[in-house]
Amino acid sequence: MRVAAQFPVARATLYYADADGLDGTEGVIRLNWQLGSPPTTRTNPPYEPSLRQGDPISIQVPENRETIPPPRYQWLLEFTPLAGETNRTLGIGNYAQMNAGTYRLVEDNFAGAVTSVVARLPFLLELVRPRFSVGGFQTAVRGRSGQHAFLQSSPDFMHWSTVSNLLVGPTNVWIEDRRAFSFPVQFYRLQEP
Repeated sequence: MRVAAQFPVARATLYYADADGLDGTEGVIRLNWQLGSPPTTRTNPPYEPSLRQGDPISIQVPENRETIPPPRYQWLLEFTPLAGETNRTLGIGNYAQMNAGTYRLVEDNFAGAVTSVVARLPFLLELVRPRFSVGGFQTAVRGRSGQHAFLQSSPDFMHWSTVSNLLVGPTNVWIEDRRAFSFPVQFYRLQEP
């Protein structure tokens, strides 16, 4: 027969365990004790850095010294576990659009588990589905909420002119350049101020 009991303990208190056999049965009893405390939810506001494509980034949480035994860690992007990311530090060597989102950290030990939002990494400026159509050059732009950007065009990679000044967000903002067919060749780029 197995019995599990959990109860809060107080410092400098002596506890006794007593076992009584059914109908006076005698024999050897084995007790397994584990004393500890569960991890606590991290209450700091999430880390929200300003990043550009290719930037290295490291997200680290301080050790929770009150958790006994020390917890196991698992990083999540949104709610998906990141394979092999089981330390207090998460490193991204070359930041890209696919790294954007909310990072959570699951900390657990035998006494419990918590999930904390640790960081929110921004969406980068991105041209979405650029194409030429009957009306000219069309594209959608997206980025982090409230981000300013300029769509610029050039016939030669040297002389750039602003097509549109934008305030973007995580959803697509559509732009059209009707001047595109006025030039034999036209290049486009997205710039931050």
